[in-house]
Amino acid sequence: GHVFIPMHFDTTNQLTLSHFDPYSHQPSYKNCSFDVRLAEAWDIP
Repeated sequence: GHVFIPMHFDTTNQLTLSHFDPYSHQPSYKNCSFDVRLAEAWDIP
């Protein structure tokens, strides 16, 4: 499946991989694995 995370926030970098393209230095958002779970209201940062 697909997961959408806005890339304009610092917390996105905390949730994704720390790998960057060696030429453009852009984060590797397109090939991250994910685990979707139901969150309680107090679990959301």
